[in-house]
Amino acid sequence: EMFQDAMQLSGELLTLRIEVESEYNDEPFTLSDLYENEMISGSYEKLIYDMLYAAYLGSSPQERPKAIYHIMLHAQLDDISVDKMIRYSQKELPQMREFLSLWIPFLGQQSESMTESLLREATRMEIDENELIEAAKSCGQRHPCLYEELLSGEKISDEQKKMEIGLYALKDISVEYTIRSDIALIVAEIAANRNEPEIQDRCFAEAFDYAFLLLCTD
Repeated sequence: EMFQDAMQLSGELLTLRIEVESEYNDEPFTLSDLYENEMISGSYEKLIYDMLYAAYLGSSPQERPKAIYHIMLHAQLDDISVDKMIRYSQKELPQMREFLSLWIPFLGQQSESMTESLLREATRMEIDENELIEAAKSCGQRHPCLYEELLSGEKISDEQKKMEIGLYALKDISVEYTIRSDIALIVAEIAANRNEPEIQDRCFAEAFDYAFLLLCTD
């Protein structure tokens, strides 16, 4: 109950807007502004990670991704991450594998600018490769970086499986995404290593089709 109360207070503090009389700024101050302008002493970063710790322990496993994301979204803190949350924690966080299994699909439905960096981080953490593949297939149209992380990372060692994922990605991702061209080049390299020239040539063509599209739209 103590962590639940702390989590609720954290949410209220982060969305609070405070009127401050100043000749330089007539906009309401956020909690971050108060620290930045030295109206509150101490470490703002530590406060945020203490809030994340309370949110993690104060929420049910199903509600945990939403609670963590809410704080991260409103924290106005550069390079905020789950890895730092773990390192700042006073003790080992329970059910981390279960959290990551829910975290990635949850992130896959979000669209804020910080989402991609959190997704990339999550794919490199301790999570089953099959869960990552399913997440990429369900969220890859919105966040194609999931495919790129699978193909360029070390989670999957089987090159045949990587190539199949890459070819699926090229069908799944809109041609308007720059990252699609990058993925095509990764798959082309895998095909070259496997001595599959037809797939290699097709992927090179996919990559350069995007470059041609850019030239036509300039």
